[in-house]
Amino acid sequence: MYKFEGADESTGVIRVADGLYIAWHPDRGENIDWDGYLDWRDAGNAAVSQYSQAELEQKADDDEAIVLGRDLTKQVAALFQMQLAVFEVLQDKGVMTANEVDAKAPGIKALAQKWKQKLTRLRQLGRL
Repeated sequence: MYKFEGADESTGVIRVADGLYIAWHPDRGENIDWDGYLDWRDAGNAAVSQYSQAELEQKADDDEAIVLGRDLTKQVAALFQMQLAVFEVLQDKGVMTANEVDAKAPGIKALAQKWKQKLTRLRQLGRL
């Protein structure tokens, strides 16, 4: 017996006997475990999702939230970079010193350093 990893076999299947995850494969003859699943299916058997409909819907919501979170992170990062650029221009033009910027927005320098570190790490991870 097999269960779908997701909503259907396109995300792979799990062989119930041993819990082995078997990735979907487009062709027969290249993956003996996938071939075994196809033989089982072609013999009239039907796999079911390992998740309930509610769990599938929750997973879809979670996946959407992850994508939205990544998009929001990118937008916040861009906004932060623009604000930082404005502060740097103000300093370069002599309109405001770094200490004056920090006096107007207490903790902004420390926060800017933390954000710079986080943005650098997100870039290293390929998330921005």
